[in-house]
Amino acid sequence: MPCGKEKETDNENPVQAAPIIKNAVLNRQLFGFVKCKLATPNHLWTKFEEMPPIFVNREVPEAALPQAMMDYLNRTGRKHTAGKKLLGVLEADEICSILRWYLEHGLELQAVYTTIEYQPEKCLAWFVEQVTEARSMGDVDNER
Repeated sequence: MPCGKEKETDNENPVQAAPIIKNAVLNRQLFGFVKCKLATPNHLWTKFEEMPPIFVNREVPEAALPQAMMDYLNRTGRKHTAGKKLLGVLEADEICSILRWYLEHGLELQAVYTTIEYQPEKCLAWFVEQVTEARSMGDVDNER
């Protein structure tokens, strides 16, 4: 879990920072979040065609809806509603992300605008210990 005081760094050259940050994340030298640009390379599109790996909240204008979706809405008596929608996409810019999973699955880190670093710690370890201890006491003491 991210714990303690964060260290936020804005990169003057986000494209140049990308390979440095990628290396730090993969070598577990950087723990935290990044505001970045991620893209799925073309050769992985078929792997992620059923479930794109990146999720964003974006407005979707009615003009952007595919005809099949318009037909479905008409057939079911529904209308396109305004507002942000959760979308699965193959590329996103200026998203805040925990990178390691994306990098380990082949996505490209194209730019890093900001890093927010934390110390990786078990910040609720005391709570887990108390619950475990109380549970153990309940197993021993039949009156509890």
